Amino acid sequence: LTYYFVGGNPGDAQAAATVLAERAGRDGCAGVDCPPMGFEKDPAYVDALLARIAAANPNIVCLGLGSPKQERLMVEWLPRIPRG
Repeated sequence: LTYYFVGGNPGDAQAAATVLAERAGRDGCAGVDCPPMGFEKDPAYVDALLARIAAANPNIVCLGLGSPKQERLMVEWLPRIPRG
């Protein structure tokens, strides 16, 4: 399985990916992204983020953006992220 981590302060997503790799061993990090506050209001930024996620083709996307924002965005983004 591969994961793509989105959220937190700069470095947080990479730290989560590192911990996962240390604990799970076989699982890999497909990518990380720590978007700035309010990024979801910038369609160009969201399009670029979703393109990066799609290009990385992870099995799982982990959002750490706070509730209820992360749940709302999961539902909104799901149709825009290809699934293999």
